[in-house]
Amino acid sequence: MEIQDKTLTCSECGLEFVFTEGEQKFYQEKGFTHEPKRCKECRARKKDDGRSGRPRTRDSASGSPVSRGGGGSGRGGRSASESFSAVCSACGGPARLSFRPSPDKPVYCRSCYQTRTGAGGTR
Repeated sequence: MEIQDKTLTCSECGLEFVFTEGEQKFYQEKGFTHEPKRCKECRARKKDDGRSGRPRTRDSASGSPVSRGGGGSGRGGRSASESFSAVCSACGGPARLSFRPSPDKPVYCRSCYQTRTGAGGTR
């Protein structure tokens, strides 16, 4: 059976996209039994939104998904310098984090973290 490109409609933005022969072979090799529901752009946007925790937005005129900026850093749209401030659960000092802290989990400054984990040295 010869595989040919298929034209599908994106469930997110409603635009048509091509499910190529190569993509179909990849899906078969991985054992995927379904065709993609979203175009490449919407899949990438959904992946990025999931990482950043940002809600998806739509253009009010067209109803199409809209990117909310960011990107260019190669880190899922997150700026390389993005950080969060918190209070160290051990010493009460300032702690800088590369992730959004969860209120129900302790966070530690670099010094207290290294003491707790036995990790020494610097970068």
